[in-house]
Amino acid sequence: MKKISGKWMGSWAGMVLVAVGAINLGAAPAHAQYYRFWRGVQRPDLTSSQFEKGLNEKLLPATGDLFRTSVGIKSYQPVLFGKALTQLGHFPSEVALLTYKSEEAYQAYRATAPGQAYGDLHFEIFQKDGSGSLVPELYRGTVKLEAAYDLVGRDVDWNQGISQFKVYSRSGRFSDAKYLSSIRDHIEHVTEFSPKAAVLLIAKDYVLEYTLWSSRRSLDLANQTIVDTEILDDLVEITSRTDLSIELHLGSSVREGQGVRYHQAGARH
Repeated sequence: MKKISGKWMGSWAGMVLVAVGAINLGAAPAHAQYYRFWRGVQRPDLTSSQFEKGLNEKLLPATGDLFRTSVGIKSYQPVLFGKALTQLGHFPSEVALLTYKSEEAYQAYRATAPGQAYGDLHFEIFQKDGSGSLVPELYRGTVKLEAAYDLVGRDVDWNQGISQFKVYSRSGRFSDAKYLSSIRDHIEHVTEFSPKAAVLLIAKDYVLEYTLWSSRRSLDLANQTIVDTEILDDLVEITSRTDLSIELHLGSSVREGQGVRYHQAGARH
């Protein structure tokens, strides 16, 4: 791997993360989060503006309402991809990381009429083919395609700290084995920074990653050194349009190329 010195220069950058520190991946957590990692593909009969309107006026508020139900949702972090990615053909239109109190509470809610209606609401704006959720499993040193992993395994509050989202695009020059090996190396680098939480989804052509940091200092440290692995060679950092940082801020709507930690004004999450 080749080290590269540099600074992030805008809302879209070609970088890969690396760091220093230590974390024990071998020990099972006392209580891991129950995550659902959603990927949604826009319905082809909707325009971009219709899709964005449906997302912000229907799905995001409906998901936000779950904070006040028995489903036990704890955090919701949607990201709306921009045309720079979606026009490539293999990226989803929108992704989201959701954390719940437990799988049992989630399944019980989805079995109710309101829970079924909430599930159906997704397909007013998303096509069924290619849209759906993966449940991250605790990372134990091996990875595979079309799987998601909880890299830390702690029960944390994603609304406390600094949340960051990244997309890594796969280089087509390498085999699946080398691609997955590079991802394992990348996981080791990320966890050496000791993030509070980290969740990663591995698709055939890209990797999605949410990380949570305890402080500005730890976030800055995690972005001081950049390493080019030649496998995950096109890092895209989804940023806030407000300050062009790489973090996801509190908010109740998303725009193209943006992500938020969903928060309704006056709500207690």
